[in-house]
Amino acid sequence: MVKKYTGYIKCRSRFLQQSTGRKYLIKLTSERIMSKETLLIIGAAGNNGVATIAALTEQHAQRFNVRAGVRSEHRAIELKSKFPLIETVVLDLDQPETLTTAMQGVDKLFL
Repeated sequence: MVKKYTGYIKCRSRFLQQSTGRKYLIKLTSERIMSKETLLIIGAAGNNGVATIAALTEQHAQRFNVRAGVRSEHRAIELKSKFPLIETVVLDLDQPETLTTAMQGVDKLFL
């Protein structure tokens, strides 16, 4: 997402004012590029998870990279076929090492 600010300020430079006898308005333009936040959804294959993914990919695709955490590779393939814009990761809370891998680079978490 790119936010753009355009405005004017009064020039207070004595050099410009003395050399021309005028006060100038200087145009300022600055752009701030915001990167997408990564959102991890734990339990993404369930009813709430699928509804959340649908809402995020339809309404907030420009704001979030959605990472879907599911227990099995089979469910990951199913979700990826329904929602091609998401990233899927196998995540089982009974196996802590999968949580460490899934959380890398995550900004927000949906439980």
